[in-house]
Amino acid sequence: MTTSCKWNWSCGLLLALALLLPVGCGGGGGPDKLISDANATNLHRVSNLYVLYQTRNGWQGPPDEATFKQFIESQEDRVLERMGVEPGNLAAVFASDRDSEPFVIRWGLPGNPRGEPVAIVFEKTGVSGKRMVGFTIPPPREVEDAEYQQLLKSGS
Repeated sequence: MTTSCKWNWSCGLLLALALLLPVGCGGGGGPDKLISDANATNLHRVSNLYVLYQTRNGWQGPPDEATFKQFIESQEDRVLERMGVEPGNLAAVFASDRDSEPFVIRWGLPGNPRGEPVAIVFEKTGVSGKRMVGFTIPPPREVEDAEYQQLLKSGS
């Protein structure tokens, strides 16, 4: 797989597996570059961690913030570091890089490896009237208020 693959569940699963691989040597960036690109912002990180939780829990999303944070803390430090998450400082990851506010997260959503993307992580305020939304299938996207409200209620 190259870093230019079109995102779908199989790419997401390969990313999750790449997180668990040891760091390799060689040029071209390899898995580290892929992981870094897929986790460019906190919204990416939280969305990817949510999907990782789903893959390890029968495709069911975390029921609440405490359970989700416990799951993240249980990951190996090297996995978190490769994603750009500082072990021991999860609070920093749960806030938007753009508006610095905590994310709105939809808890307990079921995943479906063959289904449509579902909106799971939302910027609270956003920038210039637009907010970023993270989905079960990357990439996140910027939306206007009407679509934001619809996604927040329905998820897709």
